[in-house]
This record gives sequence, C-alpha cells and structure tokens, in this order.
Amino acid sequence: MSYQLLMWPLAAVALVADVTAFDIYRERRDGGLVFIASKNNVLITREGRYFQVMGLKDQQTSHFTIES
Repeated sequence: MSYQLLMWPLAAVALVADVTAFDIYRERRDGGLVFIASKNNVLITREGRYFQVMGLKDQQTSHFTIES
C-alpha cells in the first residue's frame, strides 16, 4: 500500500484530534457553563416541548430553558 494513501486519513485524524483538544481547552479556560446538581437546589419542569430549569446556589438564582 502506498504511503500517500495512508497520509490523508492520518492527516484527517490528526486534524480532528487537534480541533477537539482546542475546543476542550477553550471551554475550560473560559469557564463555560457547568451544570452539576449535587449540592444545588434544582427544579426542572416540563412545559410542552420545553424544559424550564431553575437553580439556587449561594443565594443566587439562575434560570434557563431547553427545547427538547
């Protein structure tokens, strides 16, 4: 098998790995949203095709809506 034929799939795998690693690094660096319901007061309700989520932590309330 020719090495030129192997080069393209290996280059594609390396590119995907690089992009994935960069996305993970950027998310951790920016302190993206983390939803951990361990010690938080969390209320999840369903309204039609939407989920309403409310949480309380350190006397601060957060609210967001997710479309199912």
